[in-house]
Amino acid sequence: MKNRIFTFLTLFAVICSTPAQAGAVFKGLPMASDLRSDAAIARKSGRAIMVFFAAEYCGYCELVSELYLRPMLESGSHEDRILLRVIQTDNEAARLIGFDGKRTDHYNFATRNAASMTPTIKFYGPDG
Repeated sequence: MKNRIFTFLTLFAVICSTPAQAGAVFKGLPMASDLRSDAAIARKSGRAIMVFFAAEYCGYCELVSELYLRPMLESGSHEDRILLRVIQTDNEAARLIGFDGKRTDHYNFATRNAASMTPTIKFYGPDG
């Protein structure tokens, strides 16, 4: 009996500690690359910028993507009101131009915008 419990607990621990499938969180979502340009688009079209701060290892981020963001994009239901961009908080290699026009990366942008916990969704106006 103890052996079965140990086996079950070991299997459970392995399953729970397995990170989200590589790329699954971000699949089909528009990654942020130039927020200054996005702000200009938002200004012209009267839309808000919705930034989804997510991490590759974040299971909850994958759920938010799968259950809410991808269906929202696919349906086009918010296309005239929201411009969605994704910031990968655990990626210092992902280059980004911020709202101020300065070059940075996803990790540092998330840090400066107090998005250290994932998932986080923030809304920005055309001025960032």
